[in-house]
Amino acid sequence: MRHNPRMLDDPHYLHSIVTLGERHPVIAHRPITTVNGIKLVDSGVRLSAALYDKLVRHKLLPEIDECLSIADPVTPAALAAAAQALLDEGGLAGQLARHIEATAVGRVFAALPLAPALAFKLTLAREQRPRLFRHSLQVALCAVILAMQHPGASDQGLIEAAAAGLFHDLGLLHVDPEVVDRPGALSEQERHHIYSHPVAGHLILSRFPEWHPIVSAAVLEHHERLDASGYPRGLGGDDISPLGQLLAVAELAASMFFGQRSIPLADSVHVVLRLNQGKINRDIADLLTSLALDGPHTAAPDAGGVDYSAVLGRLVGLSMAIQHWHQLAGQFADQPIAALIGRRLERLEHNLAGIGIDLQYWVMIDNDLAADTASLHEMATGVEEARWQLRAIAQEARRDWERLQPKHPRANQEIHAWIARVEEDEAPGNPA
Repeated sequence: MRHNPRMLDDPHYLHSIVTLGERHPVIAHRPITTVNGIKLVDSGVRLSAALYDKLVRHKLLPEIDECLSIADPVTPAALAAAAQALLDEGGLAGQLARHIEATAVGRVFAALPLAPALAFKLTLAREQRPRLFRHSLQVALCAVILAMQHPGASDQGLIEAAAAGLFHDLGLLHVDPEVVDRPGALSEQERHHIYSHPVAGHLILSRFPEWHPIVSAAVLEHHERLDASGYPRGLGGDDISPLGQLLAVAELAASMFFGQRSIPLADSVHVVLRLNQGKINRDIADLLTSLALDGPHTAAPDAGGVDYSAVLGRLVGLSMAIQHWHQLAGQFADQPIAALIGRRLERLEHNLAGIGIDLQYWVMIDNDLAADTASLHEMATGVEEARWQLRAIAQEARRDWERLQPKHPRANQEIHAWIARVEEDEAPGNPA
């Protein structure tokens, strides 16, 4: 697969660098030059916002982060300490720590080969995009612990799992942070930038032989799914590398174990994984379930932790969106885009039924559920994950719209409108 390496020359990344240079010493340890060999910044110069306009007008060679040094950079020892601090946070994260020897994770992170340019990118993330840095560390930690459960896991395999998690979202450093963090629907161009971040991460890692091709391939694949519903290439099944499949589960695990989604009970992990059946590696998902359920669970939360009426309202909205689709599908069943959406919704409804949520009979939900806090939290988890997946179905359909766009004007209009309504729902976050 060929991609233009110049996609990494973007103003957002450069702006983050010069902004950081205003607060931390960012020094050019070698001249910064254009692709034509024209020197723009001499070695020894500290970067600042005043240099932005000069640098942003040119294509640079080599990449700018290969020319820069920064005070207090991220090091393998610092990563090891940060990973241990995450395990010490308790809660569901503490469940992970029970399954490994106390110093094992630290040894893996401390052994990571960390080239200066990659250390620079991680330092930039730590200082300018702390949520992104923390998430990457969480995914790396989950990937290592999942990999450790394999009887044949080698030291190199564990290091590769850590690196895949740590680097999986490096491409987002090259996307406007306002786009990454914005809830709701995005423009076509903004979606393209989001969907290209695994490609950008792959391009970054392809410059480092220690991480190419095994880790770089996993980074490229971390949003692919076994049912071919992911991106950027729509791979499925065994076309996704083993490390790529592990990374997909590790990212899901991080979102649960470290509270990016509201999952207060260990049993709720099982709910999310059941709803992802057919999308992620089942053996790794079963392993994750065993890690969550083996040991003391988080205590049941107070009834005030979840609003029963809000959960019911979201469930009704989910049901109405899917029932509306079934009405459309009856009219436009011969359209390829309708077949794609139909397959995805059939799987989602099947998985929802597997956890006891039948969207056709939501009116029969007993009001007594409001007093059953454990069941209410599990239902809230299932509804939230289902809404997330419904939005992912709409996003997949939009990605395939050009290829599968209906020829019939009315089908085109009504299916496109359904996709837009689902995307504009209050389901959390963008697909990064």
